[in-house]
Amino acid sequence: MSSSLVRLAVSILLLTAAAGGAAGQAKYAVRPVENPEFRPSQIFFRFEDIASPPFDELRRRFPFAETVKGVEDEFERILRLRHWIFTTLKVDNSKPNPPMDAISILAQGPSGGPFECSHAMLAQNAVMNAMGYVTRCLQPGPGGEENTYIAAGNHGVNEVWSNTHRKWFISDAEFDGHFEKGGVPLSALEIRDELLKNDAKDVDLVVGPERKKAKPELLFSPHAYRFVAYELTGDRHTQSGWSSGAMAVWEDEYFRTHTWYRWAFPLGGKAPPHWALRQNFFVRVAHRDWIEWTPNVVSVGAEIQGEAARVRLRSHTPNLARHEMRRPGGRWEPVGTDFNLPLQGPRVEREFRAANVAGVAGPVSRLRIERE
Repeated sequence: MSSSLVRLAVSILLLTAAAGGAAGQAKYAVRPVENPEFRPSQIFFRFEDIASPPFDELRRRFPFAETVKGVEDEFERILRLRHWIFTTLKVDNSKPNPPMDAISILAQGPSGGPFECSHAMLAQNAVMNAMGYVTRCLQPGPGGEENTYIAAGNHGVNEVWSNTHRKWFISDAEFDGHFEKGGVPLSALEIRDELLKNDAKDVDLVVGPERKKAKPELLFSPHAYRFVAYELTGDRHTQSGWSSGAMAVWEDEYFRTHTWYRWAFPLGGKAPPHWALRQNFFVRVAHRDWIEWTPNVVSVGAEIQGEAARVRLRSHTPNLARHEMRRPGGRWEPVGTDFNLPLQGPRVEREFRAANVAGVAGPVSRLRIERE
């Protein structure tokens, strides 16, 4: 037999063997599972660098970590940290105003000062981030035309991302409280939803780690959330309290058809429109999902490729250290963002999460692949 015929015969044998292997190969399919929704940040990009010297100094000088030692429940840890800030800042209006950075505020806190919402907001932003919890600064307001503090005032507060609840929620360190509906903590826009729907009749105000129900006072009220602005610069502590002044607002129908008023000094007459309206400092956002993006959530994609699945992980995790994978109930192990997962047996299941440099892990996402 000639060499060309030999090569042809070998090629036919190889193709036949390959076809036989493919015919006998098990077929797998990715099954739908309920995972946390992944919404990447579209407009918020500057986050705290919690490995930076300002955070090293914060952790070294203040014992807030001691208050959560031995506490495993994440939500309880956040509430205890907030309570520590609340009890540390002793209000004494006879004392001088500290510089507007968290270290100066907390250093003066036990000796007293004219502490108000902005001080509590900056302190909470620093402490929560230092412990690995993604936090941002907000400036809500009731927006009424009447020139009174409650009708046209302005508030400084934080939203904290809860990995447990898989959502943002308002955490007000000035009053040591937050807002709940049916036991679930609410974000600023969710409070606003309830206010515009039925005057927030279904919303509870709760205070302290024990989450005791409380009555509204001053700007610790759902009415303070008729308008909400989110600071675009998310690195207040890294930048020693500095903010650009630019703020994002959700420009829905209500925002387009109403004017946000905010009191200004000197007081007298009607409150003027919010300064950011007058100076065009608002970044108007048409998509609510851009406001309520989801830090720490892992998006899992998988494509079947023969006897393996090509898995691709994506997350928007500030201070990301690694992604992790495990079999259900097994041990977490570091994993890359793009890798092959061998397929064997009737079902292959894996769980994934993101972990930051503080050791805080995000919500768990799952992958299920079954043999057809």
